[in-house]
This record gives sequence, structure tokens and C-alpha cells, in this order.
Amino acid sequence: TEYYPNRVAKFKGTIVFENGSGTTTDEWTQNKTFFNCAKQAGSIFLYDRNGLGHSPADLSLSKNKPLTANYASSKLTKLLQKKQIKPPYIIIAHSYGSIYAGEFIAGHKNLIKGVLFVDPVPKSFHFLANGLMKDYESLIQYANNESSEVVYQKFGGAQAEVIYQLLGFEQSKNEMAKSS
Repeated sequence: TEYYPNRVAKFKGTIVFENGSGTTTDEWTQNKTFFNCAKQAGSIFLYDRNGLGHSPADLSLSKNKPLTANYASSKLTKLLQKKQIKPPYIIIAHSYGSIYAGEFIAGHKNLIKGVLFVDPVPKSFHFLANGLMKDYESLIQYANNESSEVVYQKFGGAQAEVIYQLLGFEQSKNEMAKSS
């Protein structure tokens, strides 16, 4: 995690950045002009989801406990509390991170001051419905038969995150089919 306090900014809360799928905080810090402007606006909190950047893998993920928006949101909530990152929050999220951020926002409406989604993935987006699953079928099968420790070792954090997202989509699709 990275925290850049700005006690002189007009906005007294924290701007929280949520990365896209399989990306690290570098996504936000590589453009120095953008990042310096953001730091002037308020305190900044950057973090990598488990397995990305310098963040340790989440070895509790599995076929039965995939990476879902609800799970990612609860992890962010715990991290903000643990690091004592003060609200209100402005949430800035990119791509698939928007689904995670949307879940966090829905559960913390009273703590949210503003939201900016950059190239967001629609909430109704499904890898399966978009034909991308066929490229990952062997990865999913592998993840179904191996521990998350082995998956992270073999594929690395970014690809492991996508694999567990796919498992989450598969689980969501099955749950939606049962409720229909």
C-alpha cells in the first residue's frame, strides 16, 4: 500500500484508487503529471489487490471461494480500517476495478464523497458471455484441481487474479441460473 497524506488540500478525505484487472498501482503512478495533480487534490491511497505488485497472494482463494466483487470490497474495507485511512472517500477505479469499487460504494454510501470510473466494465459484463472463456478453460480446469499456492506460483499474480475472477463469474452464472 501507498499513502500520500495532504493536510493542506481543500478535500480533507482520501482519494482511493482501484486498479484494473491484473494491474498494479503503477497504472496510476506512471503518468507523473496526472499523479502529481491527484496528490494536490487530497490525500491519496493506492493498494494492490492480493497477488499483484508487492501484495502477497491470497491463498484462501479457490474454486469454492473465488474472487468476487463482494470479496474484493470486504478486503478493501478491512485494509482501509487497518491502515486507518480516513473517510470521506473519492473512489477512482479503472476497468474491471470499477466492479469492485461499485460494490464498495454500494456498501459504504455514507463514506463516499465522489466517484470517477475510467473505462469501466459494465456490471453486467461476463467473460463467459463474451466468448473469452474458451481461452481460459484449461487455466480454470487447472485452478479447480490445484491449490491457490500452486496457481500463484505457476501463473503469477496478474494471471492468477484473472483465473479467480473467471471462477467468480462461473459461480455467479450458476447462481443466476438456479434463481431463474
